[in-house]
This record gives sequence, structure tokens and C-alpha cells, in this order.
Amino acid sequence: MPLHAGQAGLGAEIGATRVSVNRALRGFERRGVIEIGTGEVIVLDRAALAGLVT
Repeated sequence: MPLHAGQAGLGAEIGATRVSVNRALRGFERRGVIEIGTGEVIVLDRAALAGLVT
């Protein structure tokens, strides 16, 4: 999933700060659910991600 507006843009879309978006993404990455690349987030385990965010 490309992040055209970056973490700040994603935060604005969901009503969160860039810092809180970064913290959440890094937590998901540590769990092996996503991989953060330059300007993109790669979902590695969709089912696990769905379980974390519901």
C-alpha cells in the first residue's frame, strides 16, 4: 500500500498524529505483521493485522 502523503497524511485521514501512526506501524512491524519500506507499507500477515486492529 503506497503512502503518497506519508505518515502525516495517513494520520490526518484517521484523525491521529504522525507520531502515533509511526508508533503503531513500528509495533506492527516488530510483530512481523507488516514491513515498512520507503513510502509504502507491505502487509505480510493480513489475518494477524486484522486481529490486532479490531
